[in-house]
Amino acid sequence: DRGVRLADAIPNLGLWARQASVRAALFTGVPSTFDFFGFASHWETFEQFPPNSGALASAPLDGAAAWLSEPQDAEEARPMLAIVHTRGGHPPWEVTPPEAAKLPPAEYTGYLGPRRAAQILAKMEGRHSRMSDADRERMRALYHASLSRQDAALGQLIRSLDDAGRWDSTLFIVTADVSSARSTLFVAEPPLEEDVLTVPLYVHFPGGAHSGKRVETPTEIYDVSRTALTALGLKARASLLGRDLYAVASGHDDVQRIAVARADADYTARWGDFVLRGTIDEAPSLCLLEVDPTCAYDHSHRYPMTAQDLFRRLARFQRSVKDVPERTPLELDSESAAMLEVWGTY
Repeated sequence: DRGVRLADAIPNLGLWARQASVRAALFTGVPSTFDFFGFASHWETFEQFPPNSGALASAPLDGAAAWLSEPQDAEEARPMLAIVHTRGGHPPWEVTPPEAAKLPPAEYTGYLGPRRAAQILAKMEGRHSRMSDADRERMRALYHASLSRQDAALGQLIRSLDDAGRWDSTLFIVTADVSSARSTLFVAEPPLEEDVLTVPLYVHFPGGAHSGKRVETPTEIYDVSRTALTALGLKARASLLGRDLYAVASGHDDVQRIAVARADADYTARWGDFVLRGTIDEAPSLCLLEVDPTCAYDHSHRYPMTAQDLFRRLARFQRSVKDVPERTPLELDSESAAMLEVWGTY
């Protein structure tokens, strides 16, 4: 809901960390986690890098690297938690005009540029069919050029932790909010399909545990929060969703859990290779990913008991989720509105 700010009644990781004497910081270059959306509370350090300020897309990573590398007195050293929210592939892209001129296609004369692309793409509302082949090629080139800069900054952050002697004892998680297999940039309501819901998730556990291991078990964004709290020795409240990713990687996982995604009236619930998809007030369909990865067919008639069981699990999950706090309307000043305009939100 873009018209609300994070309610004060909702605790964040910064609050839990502060209560446990853990140093916590949030570095963000994405307006949806800026102060006017309510995300500045409780952190020891909070830094935001507006897209209309000329700040580089890699600035949040550079800020986190500097903060994590600050020397600490051995006797007063405390655990540290850094959250970094980067632009990823979202424009404005960190590409200079001379660099853009060298990108494909050659002699490009279209309207897509590094700075104003967010506003232009937002007006298309995900209907990229309006774009020419040359526009699409230039967009992909700008997208990957900007990502490579942030990738280099991410590598520098890891090196800074290694140089400070902290990498081996660090839990390091890299994830995203969009699929790496299918573009959903500026799509207002992306479909709840497996290739859309599958986002990157890379984890470095302290001591290199499970290094090089690929885990096929479906996970959720809640698991990242739970894992961070567990690593810091913090006890989360019982209502917090999610599992410890270390337990998932170790195989000590609750196989009875389902993964749920919702968007307005649509929902999907995954249990192993079975996926129940539907819309409220309509009969759902059952997909078996092992034989039908695209969920093109309804297998409810072949597995009626599984479909019924999954629906019951979904109903129990819905009942277990407490009501959200009262809606807190978003209030924007002219400066905040300008940030969102450059971001392509308004």
